[in-house]
Amino acid sequence: MVDSSPQSEIVELKRKRRYAEALALLEKLVAANPNSLYWKASMADLLVRMRRLDQAGCVIDEILTEAPDHVGGLTARAELFLARHDRTGALALLELALASSRVASGKPSAYVARRQAQILTQLGRLEEAAVLVSEALDAHPGEPKLGADMALLLKRTGKIEAARDLAERLAASHPKDPNVRRILLEIRAEGRPPEEVSRELDRALSSAIGRSDLDLWTLKARKAAEAGLWEESAKSFLACYRLDPTQRFALKQAGFAFKKAGDLQSAIECLKPCFVDDPLDLFVRNCVFSLVRSERGPSATVELIDQALGRHPELHLLHGLKRMEQKRSARPKTAARSGKTRPRRENP
Repeated sequence: MVDSSPQSEIVELKRKRRYAEALALLEKLVAANPNSLYWKASMADLLVRMRRLDQAGCVIDEILTEAPDHVGGLTARAELFLARHDRTGALALLELALASSRVASGKPSAYVARRQAQILTQLGRLEEAAVLVSEALDAHPGEPKLGADMALLLKRTGKIEAARDLAERLAASHPKDPNVRRILLEIRAEGRPPEEVSRELDRALSSAIGRSDLDLWTLKARKAAEAGLWEESAKSFLACYRLDPTQRFALKQAGFAFKKAGDLQSAIECLKPCFVDDPLDLFVRNCVFSLVRSERGPSATVELIDQALGRHPELHLLHGLKRMEQKRSARPKTAARSGKTRPRRENP
């Protein structure tokens, strides 16, 4: 039986993104309970969040070698696949984890069902996601996160009134839950003028609790982007990142939004660390290379690749990119850039 006291403490530390403290506690728990696969799975999940992927993989291998159907081990491996941009592999692992949870407890794991539904939603498979969440909600009727997910799925499938009714009931039964409050605000925003939605979100963000609410800032950033308010969107995504520096997704979105707003220098500063962290992200790479070349020249792109090589010396792709950028940097400037004009050809 897992002691609920350290479990609650770890959950809270993860929620607050105090990952170093959570890892220190988990290392003590694993040392004291070397046969506990639960604590090892919790550590593996945390290591993935911290982007210590090789270390996480070793822990996961240890778990699944001993117990191939361990729910926590399978879920941690799915998170590892997601960190490496393999959603198909992650879905397959989560399906195994969900089936294993049914065998172990007689009902689907709420957490695993939610993660699987979130990926299906990202892939546009909304009906499949709704079936999963509905089944999990039947098994865990008091779980507000499942209810919030169902409300969002109802909204995304065009069932706005049903979504609003469910969100209102959730808000009444869980008035202090920030996730429920965010979902209710998002559903209420449907079909309303962007300015009105922005004012309501500003009111929610004006309190001390609101200013530290990552989900509210994310919602504000998304709604601003939908309205074409790119600078406001960029600054809101940047606020998300400053609240939690592990939120690389928010930093990427801030960079893309700054680019659309015409603030190219801010876009570069947001996207450079994202490229260095994950050079395989094609969208970030193409965008930041284009910006750095145009604003600072090809030699600056070479310097950026060198930074990434310092972090990922094993990536052969980076060596090839560096050679290409060095050739580009060595080319003579075009006539247009040098201010020269080509001599006119006379017709014969």
